[in-house]
Amino acid sequence: MKITLSKEMKKTIVAMLETGSNNGRISLKFPGITREQIQDIRDEINAGTPETKRKLKRDPLLGLYRQGDLQIYELYAAEYIRKALS
Repeated sequence: MKITLSKEMKKTIVAMLETGSNNGRISLKFPGITREQIQDIRDEINAGTPETKRKLKRDPLLGLYRQGDLQIYELYAAEYIRKALS
């Protein structure tokens, strides 16, 4: 069952997506929202071509840092290693 989203709700979801919130966090704030609704909003704000969208991936190191699993100095060290290997 989909919930009806108001303009204010969509605006809040867009802001959450832009700051890196995941579907789970959005679902907690808006009980009843579906994964498809979140993906539709995500698609609306991402105007890239399908080819570009396939190339764009989340950085796993940055994700670990945002979750608190890496400290900033560990993130920098991992970046240096990544650059040395490429």
